[in-house]
Amino acid sequence: MKIYTLGILLFLNSELQSQSSFTLTPSNENIEQLDIRDVLTQSAISSASGESLILCNSYDRKIDNTIGYLVGINTLGEIKTNIKLTKSDGKKWELLNGEIENNVLYFLIQEENGTDQSRLDLLAFDLRLKKFVFSKIITDAPSFSNAKLELEKNTLYIMYDIHGLGGKSATYLKKLDIDGVEIWSREYHGDALDNSSFIDFLVHPNDFIYFTFLQQPTLTNSKSYIYLNQLDSEGNPLKTSKFTFYNSLDIEYNRFKTVPLAYSGENLYFAVQEIYGRDNFGKISITLIDRDLNLKTWRNYSGEFVLEDFKIIPGRFLLSGQRSVNDGKEGYAITAINNLNAIPELMSYYKEGFYNSSIATHSKVGSPDSRTLLLAARPNRAGIKQLAIAIQKDSSATSCNSSFAFTVTKDKLELNEVESIKVFELEESTQSGVMLDIEAGDLVKELNCRSVLVNDTYDDDNLQIFSNNHELKIIGELFAKEGNFSLINVSGQEFNLQVIQKDASKIIFDIKDLNSGIYLIKSSKNQVRKFIKF
Repeated sequence: MKIYTLGILLFLNSELQSQSSFTLTPSNENIEQLDIRDVLTQSAISSASGESLILCNSYDRKIDNTIGYLVGINTLGEIKTNIKLTKSDGKKWELLNGEIENNVLYFLIQEENGTDQSRLDLLAFDLRLKKFVFSKIITDAPSFSNAKLELEKNTLYIMYDIHGLGGKSATYLKKLDIDGVEIWSREYHGDALDNSSFIDFLVHPNDFIYFTFLQQPTLTNSKSYIYLNQLDSEGNPLKTSKFTFYNSLDIEYNRFKTVPLAYSGENLYFAVQEIYGRDNFGKISITLIDRDLNLKTWRNYSGEFVLEDFKIIPGRFLLSGQRSVNDGKEGYAITAINNLNAIPELMSYYKEGFYNSSIATHSKVGSPDSRTLLLAARPNRAGIKQLAIAIQKDSSATSCNSSFAFTVTKDKLELNEVESIKVFELEESTQSGVMLDIEAGDLVKELNCRSVLVNDTYDDDNLQIFSNNHELKIIGELFAKEGNFSLINVSGQEFNLQVIQKDASKIIFDIKDLNSGIYLIKSSKNQVRKFIKF
């Protein structure tokens, strides 16, 4: 049986409602899957075209190899860039992540270079002239993993792991100028890096470099620990801190899926989710850390999805991930959390076209500005090989769509400084890289204005909730027929509600004296609904 991969890209307004959509599908019948590897939103591209660029891989069974696609789409849903990348030497390869500066796309590719050998290359491609600027071999060592590219102040940074015998590993960081000339190269290792894997890194505008890794004390130990490392602008270690997380029973937990990093101003953030079992995922912790790696505050969020991506836009955290297939909640979820008061503001999930069947699938969330959200997912479903697009723009309204439960707690978290990692300077590599062959892409537009389902009702009663600083309005006949109502905050405190107006289809409550936060409203017949007071 053939297994296909579906990629989905959404441009969404802050109400999480899609406006129109279409699909892209390869005209080449030999293409069996389409994988989104990176999405670069409009703010990342120094161009008047307003394009967002999708980087994706596909597998062509006829040539038994990967084809890369660069697809640029503007806010009107028009395809402005459609480029196909192939390799003529027949060696296996795949496209990794990318960055854009002055309309030049810098991206990494991984190439199989023989038995148990692989190679990491950096390529620069001029999007205007449609030609390669340069390519460079970053490493040809065996068993490298988890390579990532960052671009800051016209400087390129590439981090990756190399694993040795017995689980020993080293993390490497290379700094290059915008023309691909290497400035310096560092190797990091130490006791904390044994049996470890680099997870994410970022380069802060304050010239510090941060990276996280997960460490297993032994190869047979299922527990892992999160370490956060701070480097100076020359790649020299400054500080290393170890995080310990606890659940509501004050019991330490040590199994994590991903640790994405982000920053806002001088502060550093990362999000992490605990793992109970193969398909069971627990609370998401979002930490606030200052530039000196001091823990300032944190919150735990319990939602019905697997954390797969985490970004920061002005005033908000954005999180995305798939809902649990085991619970029958197929689809992808997204939430926006106010990063000033830590209150979730936007919550919804998407089903039509967003089929998922495994925790191995992935989603990306991003935003070119504070009004437009973007969700890109690559779920698996047999018989589908399309890239689906949906676009919504020009709306800044906010609402709370409680399509799934979300609660906020603050369980214990500890951060302790530990012995810093050790650093070694490496010799510069003088090898040149490999170029890819460029053709016109064969992804074609098939359908326009297809609806994308967004669950925005609460039950069969089509119940809706609206609130402002003074009033809470609930529209729905079944709920309006109830008698007494009470209100419960996240700490479990219960309050009586004063009814301002009530008829057969709606009920309005006075909430002007309530503090901002998340509340549950409960009827005398134990109907429960959630709303947020801003």
